[in-house]
Parts: sequence; structure tokens; C-alpha cells
Amino acid sequence: MTASKTVEDGLRLENKHSVARERVIHWLTKVLSDKGFQVMRNYLITVGDVTHRIDVVAVINPIGDIRITTGFIVVEGKVTPELIEMFSTWKIEGKFDKLVIVALDDIDVNAYELALKLGLAVVKVPQIVTEGTEEVMKKITGVYEVIHYHPKLSMEDVMGVLASLAKKGLFSRKHKEVESVALIYLPFYVISADIGIAEPEEEEVKREEITITFDGVKGYVVVEENDEIKVVREHGSLADLSEDALAILKQVTSAGYMTIDEVMAALNIGEEKVKALAGSLMNKSLVDIYADVIEARKSILKRGFDIREHAKSYGAEPHSGLPHDENAYVLYPRISLDRLVSLIESLSGRIKEMSQVYLPFYAGLIVEKSNGKETRMIELVDALSGRHTTGLAPILRTIEQNLERFILTHGGKKRGK
Repeated sequence: MTASKTVEDGLRLENKHSVARERVIHWLTKVLSDKGFQVMRNYLITVGDVTHRIDVVAVINPIGDIRITTGFIVVEGKVTPELIEMFSTWKIEGKFDKLVIVALDDIDVNAYELALKLGLAVVKVPQIVTEGTEEVMKKITGVYEVIHYHPKLSMEDVMGVLASLAKKGLFSRKHKEVESVALIYLPFYVISADIGIAEPEEEEVKREEITITFDGVKGYVVVEENDEIKVVREHGSLADLSEDALAILKQVTSAGYMTIDEVMAALNIGEEKVKALAGSLMNKSLVDIYADVIEARKSILKRGFDIREHAKSYGAEPHSGLPHDENAYVLYPRISLDRLVSLIESLSGRIKEMSQVYLPFYAGLIVEKSNGKETRMIELVDALSGRHTTGLAPILRTIEQNLERFILTHGGKKRGK
């Protein structure tokens, strides 16, 4: 097996686990919520000087003031005795009544016995959750699916678009030509939710049904302008907000507006930190700040867009699961869907549906020759609409070198200028 083949298989395996992990977390969330538990995701605990994440925490008050807290950790690799010892410390430091290890892979016999001695539970998740069809999964989780779309246009169809890009500046001293073209798939997250935001000086909370698309690499909001898909860079990534920032957003959104002193009292956070976090939220157009008042904003809701509708408008049919094309470059998500879910929930959102969507594009490698030097650039063409797409450049920059190598080695026939 070649090195490149090993890397590609590793990426596919990693993504398979990523999909399985999302499925399990959403399955746990639904099952526990249905049983009356208060459920939290991405719960953070500190052990020593290191912060760790518990995937799901479920809390219930069965009688009076009695409170039972159970943590769930989804393990993607083999469960070993070393992991059990580490999780035992987490259980103590996190003050959990019970800590459950949910295994996606094998469980070491010694690890299982050690877990029993230390008061940890180790369970194997039902196979139907990790490997079931998307239709079955939607019935179980109620929300989650992974789909992809096939190109509506062939490589030959889009060569004219790429050739026209190469001909720009024809009368300058720079010579351009299309060197090679390859099919690529880019990942997007689509979240549909019922959002509630309180209006200042109004008692009732207004609820709006929205659908928002995020890119799965950076976490930018994705929109459609003039039939071109693009990321909204002015908001920045919405997947990198800290837990404290999300907590402030949740408080302010629920109230409509709050003073800095009120936020400090509600969350027990110092003034300087509240101001800094509120500033980061304002930069992402999630709040406005007037003197010492923080007010919720709706701008993100106005950028709602369902990328599946874009595909549908060109007659593309969704196909269940990940794209499987050995001649295509599949870019897998690099941010967690849970981070975006936490954002929506901080906006008083009730998640209705979530999709991981892979859309096809043709990536053309264009070579510019000037004064004996060569410069390569990658241009994208939407494989559904045939339009030149420049608005997804921030995503490509993260994989530019790898993608360039892939286009050269796996791309279609090289063409002239």
C-alpha cells in the first residue's frame, strides 16, 4: 500500500469515527432528554491545570433536592486500563455521581474489570446508532443526517469557464494556462432551529424558524449571492467562541439586553473579562454594546440559507452518507458540529434538524508564467451551476498545498491556455 493511499484511508477512517461520534452524542441527548434529564453537551472540567471536555452530562432531580449527575464520554479508540484510570480521576474532580464510558471500538477485558472496581460504567453503543442507515438514524436521533450531491456538470462542461479565467490578461506579458482539473467535495453544516429572542421592552419572546449553513472547515456563515456560494468573513468563525462567551450570549439573548453588572452577577465573571467577551460577540455581530448595556442582535438570523436548496435548484438529488469517489478530493469537517449547536442553543434555539452536506466543485490549477517564473493558483467552479466561485477561498487556503498536489496527480487531462 502506498503512503498516499494510507493517508487517504486514515482520513476516511477518521471521518467515519467523526460521523459515528456525532450520531452517538445526538442519540444520547435525545434518549436522555426523553427520559426527563437536563442534558448539557461539551461540559468542561479542570483536572490540575488542564481542562477536559465531557461529551454529555445528564442531570435529574428524582426527589426534592436530591440531584444526580451523570457524565458520558464517547471513546473512539480502544478502551484501555490507562484510559479508565484517567477517567476515574475525571469522575472525582468533576464530582459526577456516575461516569459512563461509551465505546465505539473494542474494550480491553482488563479495562472493563478495572472500571467496575473504580465505579465507572463501560458500555458498547448499539450498532444501529453508529452504522445504521440515515433514514433509521433520523428516526432515532430525530435530527442528524449526512448527505452528498453528485456533479450535474462534467469536467468537460466547466473547462470553458476555467479557460476563460486563464485568458484574462491575454494582452499582458503574463501567460496563463489551465494545467489540470479535479473534482473536490467541500463540507457544510446545515442547522434548522426554532430561535427565540426577547425584544427590548416586550414581555413575550418571539420565535422564528431559521435554517443556517456553516462551512465545516472554519465555521463561517455561508450565504448565496448572485447564485454564488460564499462565506461571510465579516462575522469571523462562529465555531471558536469560548464557553464563557456562549454563556454571556445565552443570558443576554434570553433577557433581550443586560447591563455589564447584571452579567457579572449572573455568571460570576469579572468586569474586564465580561467586556472582552462582549467585544468578541459584538465583532461577530451577535450583540450590540451601548455604554454598559449589552443587547442581543438578530443579524445572523437574517443571513439564513439552506445550501440544500441551492443543490435542489439545479436538479441535484441528495445521496445518503459520505461521497465515495476515488478520483475526488474529499475535504472532511475540521470543526465540531457541537460547537455550532452550542451557539444556536445560546441563541435560545431549539434544534429541529442538522445535516452534514458535501457539495461538489471542480478545482482548476491555473499556471501563470512571467519572466521565467511560474505561479500556480486554484480556481473553483460550482459543479452544479457551472459558476466561477471565489467566495470560498478562505476554505481552500487551509488545504491549498495538499489540494494542489492532488490536482496534479489525480486531475483530468491537462489543457492548454
